[in-house]
Amino acid sequence: MTPRRFNPSDNRPRQPFGRSGRTPTPRRARRFRTPRRRLHDVALGAGMVVALLGLAAAEDRGWLGWVDRADAWVDGMRAPWSSGPAATPVAARHVPLCPPEYRRGGGGVTCITDGDSGVADGEPWRLTTRSGGVDAPEVGRPECAAERTAGDRATRRLQALMSGGYTMSGGSADKHGRRLVTVTLADGGDAGEVLIGEGLAQPWPTSGNPWC
Repeated sequence: MTPRRFNPSDNRPRQPFGRSGRTPTPRRARRFRTPRRRLHDVALGAGMVVALLGLAAAEDRGWLGWVDRADAWVDGMRAPWSSGPAATPVAARHVPLCPPEYRRGGGGVTCITDGDSGVADGEPWRLTTRSGGVDAPEVGRPECAAERTAGDRATRRLQALMSGGYTMSGGSADKHGRRLVTVTLADGGDAGEVLIGEGLAQPWPTSGNPWC
């Protein structure tokens, strides 16, 4: 092939890049999932579904009662157990059980949730004693039928005790936002200690579940 000679009179524009004269644009690499990546995503999704179904089954069968006890132990370790400023005594009157929509507080209601918790003027609280914590049988998530029966008895007993008049005092709140309180009855007794003395509750920390 004969090389092209330079001609000064030739004013035609040169084509620096290929025949079209346009600067070539680099192609973007295609992104795609490999079969291994897809299999990993499917396995992860299936594992999450199985875990959620397992938690739901455990909730229905009452196998998660130990979670509430562990939370109570943490709350007990964080509680100052000081009486705090004394509250105004509440005169004797019927204290109702909390309806489902007010078990976590709100509405300005005063009611009993179970054997160691309730709501006062819309503020949720958890029962303690002058010397430590209180653990009553579970009502919402019992570990056995006997615990549910004992929990109902403890709830009714606390309701009867507080309906005779009481003074509630306490310090800080637990991690669930419930105020840690001591309930002093009209006769000067401690509601938590009464429940423990009657076998309807146990001191916290505990050594196990005596109702199952």
